[in-house]
Amino acid sequence: MMPRIARNLLMVFWIAVIPFSAQALEAKQYLNFKIVIPTVLFLQSATVTQGVVVSNEDVSRGYVDVPTQYVIVSNSKKGFIFEVTLGGAQSFTAFQVINHNTEASTRFSLSLNAINTSNKQISFTLVYRFWFNQPEIHPGMYQWPVVVTLIQN
Repeated sequence: MMPRIARNLLMVFWIAVIPFSAQALEAKQYLNFKIVIPTVLFLQSATVTQGVVVSNEDVSRGYVDVPTQYVIVSNSKKGFIFEVTLGGAQSFTAFQVINHNTEASTRFSLSLNAINTSNKQISFTLVYRFWFNQPEIHPGMYQWPVVVTLIQN
């Protein structure tokens, strides 16, 4: 048995130490987080086409006009560039976007601002004028001659 004084001293020590040790065990944690929303940039051709249909009348004119409607969905606040390039179709030498008064070329770029509509969607129509590589062109169906790309600013 412990003497009474030693036992009392031990009890006083534990009474004094226990509150401090409880504070030492208390920990505080903070959670810092950042929400990142990935940029969505989606292009869809609303005009379904298997290719370019060329008639006898088109052949005699030297070109064919093809209206094409596009839908773009994006949450980008920076906007984007809509770029059209003449692809590997060797039947066509150049194209124009006639509703934008462009010259005949193999490339067209259109800078678009951020979409500020509630559904984050815009639609627009481009009227392509495809110039033929004469005299190789004949009436018929030809592969779609342009490649369309969206590039975020």
